[in-house]
Amino acid sequence: MRFKSPLSRYSGKGGSFFSARKNAQTGLLGENSAAEFLRQKGFEILEQNYTISAGEIDIVAKDGPSVVFVEVKTLTQSKYYNPEDQVNRSKRRRIEIAAENWMQKHPEIITGRFDVISILMQKGDVQIEHFEDAWNEGE
Repeated sequence: MRFKSPLSRYSGKGGSFFSARKNAQTGLLGENSAAEFLRQKGFEILEQNYTISAGEIDIVAKDGPSVVFVEVKTLTQSKYYNPEDQVNRSKRRRIEIAAENWMQKHPEIITGRFDVISILMQKGDVQIEHFEDAWNEGE
């Protein structure tokens, strides 16, 4: 599937002074691109950036009867690891806590899963990978 991402327009440069802002912009562009990618796959986006004190969910979407809690990881360069490698046990647990909270507020939803969308931007090339059912709660 051909996918035109807003990330293809990204050409940010800057030193360490701007790195936090650049990272936030990169993350936001990644999340918006991931949401559009999911829409093109037929998902319904229910919510973005669902946040509680214990954690955050980048995207809450519906895929058929299931709710999908999506973690988006975006990198502008990487030699040693992939963006999805950053979703460690601690990060997964914070997402699970936020998902439990979201589910309590939506008792009509009975099934859910955790997905990861990995976005890697290098030299103007954007690669998006979608890992469905990336982990089970408690892993």
